[in-house]
Amino acid sequence: MTSQNSRRQFLSFVASAAGGALIAVRPAAASDGVDAVRSYYRELAGLLKQISSASVKERYNRLSPVVSRAFDLNGMARSAVGPGWASLGGEQGRVQAAFARLLIANFARRIGDFAGEVFDVDDKAEARGSVFVVKTRISRTGSSPVRIDYLMRSGKIIDLYFNGTVSEVATRRAEFAPILESGGPKALVAALEQRGSSLLGEAA
Repeated sequence: MTSQNSRRQFLSFVASAAGGALIAVRPAAASDGVDAVRSYYRELAGLLKQISSASVKERYNRLSPVVSRAFDLNGMARSAVGPGWASLGGEQGRVQAAFARLLIANFARRIGDFAGEVFDVDDKAEARGSVFVVKTRISRTGSSPVRIDYLMRSGKIIDLYFNGTVSEVATRRAEFAPILESGGPKALVAALEQRGSSLLGEAA
């Protein structure tokens, strides 16, 4: 056995023995995630130049199809609710719709001061079991870059981490849990719809 083969087998053994503790890169699937985020950013950068001065409602309308293509919004809603998802019963669809509206409305409100940001995407994604993390940076002249990492599955974003640590899904779960505990599914739907309407400047 050559020394090269011995080294390859040893590294393979170490990686498998780690049981997922090591982060491996799977080129084909990882590149799918990177390409998906790059495609999302290309659409986003072009759109932001057109809508930065528009109303929040108009920005929401223009952003909705772009965000809906890139994100698994229904899956994110399920993850944000967590173990209690099954208990929502017939309210699941309404929660998903209200969650998507809130997430996009929040985004539409934040991007009102767009000033030519530059979107950078790392060439390699990190594989973590069946999902991948794509690391990105958003830069603006005169400001420090903002890091946003995307958790990907099957070419769709299933979570995002601001500054690499603050999970959107985990943040929403912390908000949803007390509402569900005190008022149940209907209270959660009402809260999500009210927040979305407030961000969009609509009557609740």
